[in-house]
Amino acid sequence: MKKDQDILPEYDFSKGQRGKYAKLFHEMKTAKAFEIASLPKFKGKQVKRIRKSVNLTQKTFAELFGVSYKTVEAWEDGTNLPSGPAQRILGALKKDTDNIRYFGLTIKNLNIK
Repeated sequence: MKKDQDILPEYDFSKGQRGKYAKLFHEMKTAKAFEIASLPKFKGKQVKRIRKSVNLTQKTFAELFGVSYKTVEAWEDGTNLPSGPAQRILGALKKDTDNIRYFGLTIKNLNIK
């Protein structure tokens, strides 16, 4: 089991200093129950809009989700719906496109002459 110090390294427990996440951590530690937001249900055009908002091709978007580009194509055509975890990721991207960095995408600086 992890100790508080492992979970919140910026919190100095010996001095009682509060770090960036100390309040959230305390609330989670003392909570009796959690409320989980309902699963979003993105369909066709919404999926395509989100993909385009992060400027990715279907192929790169598929790699980000760990699926084939045909799967992304089917999502965008409305033939299939993204699974639960994919819906959560889409929701995070819709909320803030900067969230893409949390899902394994890194931009390499290419020096093209």
